Amino acid sequence: MVPMTPASVLRSVSNAAGLPSLGSVANALTIPPIHVEHVADAICVAIEDQTVRGPVSVEDMRRLIGWEMLGNGGTNHATS
Repeated sequence: MVPMTPASVLRSVSNAAGLPSLGSVANALTIPPIHVEHVADAICVAIEDQTVRGPVSVEDMRRLIGWEMLGNGGTNHATS
């Protein structure tokens, strides 16, 4: 059985009620924040990378600047 977390409850309610905004809130509870300077770095890389299109998720920003996600919301470190 999968444990119920606040994020999973919000996702369930979001899916049942058709409210995608609750899904965004659920993601905010499970994705570690990224510092504004790292967002700026990711923007610069994305501008130069012709394969990047549309909105970029936090995970994609971390990948663009060479970061790895460790575990489930654990500590992050730069790999470059």
